[in-house]
Amino acid sequence: MIKKTWEDKHNFYNSFSSVDPTQYDHELDYLDDLRKQWKQYYDPSDMYDVDPKDYDNEEEYMEAIKQYIKSKYK
Repeated sequence: MIKKTWEDKHNFYNSFSSVDPTQYDHELDYLDDLRKQWKQYYDPSDMYDVDPKDYDNEEEYMEAIKQYIKSKYK
């Protein structure tokens, strides 16, 4: 049941359900794999200067990318 809370905390939108928390022994390993998925999905060409390792959930990472874009195009 604890691993379900990992998913709720880090993968709130369940956008990356292919990363299954039950397959991990440690929460940080699960989060690291999610971060890789976020990067591949939201910034595959490395356009944004936003490191997913600085964020613990997808929403925060997406918001940081939005803020980066806003700051560049004002």
